[in-house]
Amino acid sequence: MYFIFYSGDADRYYKVGTIKEGVSKENLKYRYISTVDESGKSVIIQLFDNGVLRLHAQDYTIEYQETK
Repeated sequence: MYFIFYSGDADRYYKVGTIKEGVSKENLKYRYISTVDESGKSVIIQLFDNGVLRLHAQDYTIEYQETK
């Protein structure tokens, strides 16, 4: 899986686990998978049923949402 940003930069992530399910504190269902990026850094990709996508790394979190 990889993401291409507006700048044209791309980040590639490699799956290292199976897709798992969970429920947030706000009772939102989500699925997540453990990955590593090209440098070997662990990144968890989390997709909520409401369409929010998050990438969690040790030193940052990126969140994508649709504009309203």
